[in-house]
Amino acid sequence: SSTVDYDDEPGAAGGGTMHTAEFDVLVRHPERHGQGVSAYLTYEVHTKTSGGVLGEREFQVRRRWADFVWLREALARSFPHALIPALADKEKLGLAAGADEDALMQHRARQLHLFMFRVCRHAALSQSRDLLTFLEAKVWALEACAPLSTQQVGRMLFSLTKDADGAWKKLKHLGLDVEDPEHDRHQNLVVHTTKLEEQQTRALEVFKKLHKRHEGLGADLQELAVVLDSMSQTGDELSEGLVHLSATTRACGSAWAAQARSEEMVLADPLRDVTLLTVAARSILKHREAAIFSILDAKDERARLTREIAQAKADLNKPAPQKTAFQLFKDTFEISNAKETVATLEQKQRDADAAASAADVACKLTTQKMAGEMEHFHRLRVFDTKQLLSDYARVQIAFHRKMAEEWEAALPHLEGIEAPEGLNLAPSSLGGTAGDHVIEEDPGYAPPPQIHIPQPVPEVSGTSKVSGTDGGGAIAGEEDDLSDLTGESP
Repeated sequence: SSTVDYDDEPGAAGGGTMHTAEFDVLVRHPERHGQGVSAYLTYEVHTKTSGGVLGEREFQVRRRWADFVWLREALARSFPHALIPALADKEKLGLAAGADEDALMQHRARQLHLFMFRVCRHAALSQSRDLLTFLEAKVWALEACAPLSTQQVGRMLFSLTKDADGAWKKLKHLGLDVEDPEHDRHQNLVVHTTKLEEQQTRALEVFKKLHKRHEGLGADLQELAVVLDSMSQTGDELSEGLVHLSATTRACGSAWAAQARSEEMVLADPLRDVTLLTVAARSILKHREAAIFSILDAKDERARLTREIAQAKADLNKPAPQKTAFQLFKDTFEISNAKETVATLEQKQRDADAAASAADVACKLTTQKMAGEMEHFHRLRVFDTKQLLSDYARVQIAFHRKMAEEWEAALPHLEGIEAPEGLNLAPSSLGGTAGDHVIEEDPGYAPPPQIHIPQPVPEVSGTSKVSGTDGGGAIAGEEDDLSDLTGESP
């Protein structure tokens, strides 16, 4: 249940007579409309009230994703200093079918429900008249409001792209009296959110590679299953085992493909939302930078008017040379005009002082709102990141447990393959190293007989006696011992 205050003025954040209404908002029951590229989803937005301006009643409308986009843009326009919750990406129905499409539709409905829940729980956003229009207007009325809001989107972008640090340096260079005790803290927040956005964007890029790899692994396993099916057609002892291995491989391929889709929902989508939340936080900081520039513009205008007044007074008091009667008569009107000019400039200076004071107050108010919204951003970021990491870990545990069960079920069929009779080449111990494995011989196996091949005997010409030392031969007068050459008796 969310307590929501509606002001008398549309989009106002405070003041006037406040009306309190308690209501619950549910986004549920997604429905598909159309086929092919023209297909789209609608969601039931159910509201139950218990008092206030809405009375005690229940009502529901159906909204498309574009209607939620309209609401977010309207809130961003009316509450530029508020942290607008992230909105889920538009669904891609063409990439899923059957049970996968139903899971995708329910996932998108949960994301949109979270968006509405956070809008209704926000102290400022929940006061928006645009929210009330979104909750109860008929489709034709909401479509009439949408073009007007779209035309106004981005009108303040010029002020959000300015550099606050550059403005601060310009203020100091001009010697204007501006003190900003929150400057250092603001700059630290800018650096912090910028780094966060870079890290989150990098994580999304890495996940896209991982997602594509998992999809490719699923396709490769399916292809391998087809090859194993072909190998199982031999009709030998391996056929049954290959059939079971093919079925397990095919199941694992389907599991990897389903895992890729699950990871898209539990990791990629939430991480994308956290990144968009960080971008929204940075836009809040940009609004404070715009407030700093408002002070700069107002005080710069005041300094310019001060110089013009000083110059006008100097011209008015400048001693005039001796003139004719006609020139003196003409100067009477010019002096009157000069005095009016000084008076006009002094009035503009007072207006500039008031504008500078108002800009200073607005900047302090913006800073105060920024501090609260950044605290809110920190809590949401930590909560959402913790949730997506926990969900991702649970999905991984369930997936790998399922994979282990698939292979454990296939293992008995693979171990049951009957090996042919004869030489058993199985290692004696599966726990040993490659060097520990021995070959067990079958008791009925007889090795072939060994065949003795004698070594050739060197030929001796004429006699066993040689004289002299012919080419390194035996020493003369000694008997040539052939056993040294053959290892056997001659």
